[in-house]
Amino acid sequence: MSDPYPILRPTARVRPFISPVEWPGDGFLPEDPYVRRYWTATVGPGAVAELIKCAIAARRGHSVKVPLNLAILVAEGLMTVRGGNLAVRTRIPALNDAQQRRLPPPIRREHSEGGYSTCQGTASPVWTSHSAA
Repeated sequence: MSDPYPILRPTARVRPFISPVEWPGDGFLPEDPYVRRYWTATVGPGAVAELIKCAIAARRGHSVKVPLNLAILVAEGLMTVRGGNLAVRTRIPALNDAQQRRLPPPIRREHSEGGYSTCQGTASPVWTSHSAA
């Protein structure tokens, strides 16, 4: 008998639950507008949504499904596997130079005008819009 489901989309497969752990550091809170604006432009909205969900789950000690964008988040240094556990940053660093170069020109310009190009991951936990000044 042949397999009734020979090819499944990744989103159609059952993903296991994991309990992420906190990976402390300096930077922005995951739900900060900086993360939503600049990290979304870098890794995509789905990856940022999963990052926020995992960071909140790590803080609260809850379980979540394995992120679909796990490979992207690990490659960008936002998550890592430590001792068999998924560690997620609870403070998100500012974009590094290579990541900033991948931003679309208008967003890259906005980022550098906001003074974020020199943050190097030690940014304030609260970001306010520089356009309000």
